[in-house]
Parts: sequence; C-alpha cells; structure tokens
Amino acid sequence: MEKREAMTRLERILRKHAEQRRATALLRAATAVDRLQNMGIKVQIIGSLAEGRFQAHSDVDFLIERLADPSQRYTLESVVEDVLQDIPFDVVYADEVRWSDQ
Repeated sequence: MEKREAMTRLERILRKHAEQRRATALLRAATAVDRLQNMGIKVQIIGSLAEGRFQAHSDVDFLIERLADPSQRYTLESVVEDVLQDIPFDVVYADEVRWSDQ
C-alpha cells in the first residue's frame, strides 16, 4: 500500500471515529439536559458541541443558568458524569461568570 493511500485510509478511520463520538456526545448531552431540566435546572449546551466544531478529543460544555436550589450544584455534576460516562465535560455556572461587553 502506498503512503498516500494509507494516509487516506487513516483519515477516513479518524473521521469516522470523530463522527461517531460526536453523535454519542450529542445523544448523551441531550439526555443530561433532559435530566437536569427535570430537576428544575435551567441549562444549555455551549461550546464546540453546540457550535458544530466537536472533534474526537473535545469535551462537552454545559452552562447552568439557574438552579432550583443552590445545593443542586454537586448533584448536577454527578448526574452529568453518570450520563456522559467516558466523555469529558465542563460545567459553567452563569452566576460565577464575569460577563464583559468586549
């Protein structure tokens, strides 16, 4: 097999892996959002997954806009971890973000 053909095959394998991981991340993130919303938490997916830039090594970013109760902070991260399984994630709390006009 010549070098270019091998690279093309590798590129196809990597692209397929990234597409499968993105589909899995979308499904699991949507499930996590549903569970959090059922807990009275206002949440949205932000970052690369929301913007269509999710890659094989990306994480899923959640923006927590409102909690029904401040004590949910720790519970919600456990819920997300259980649902996302092996997919890394970040949780951003809107009340902790300094928004700028720039």
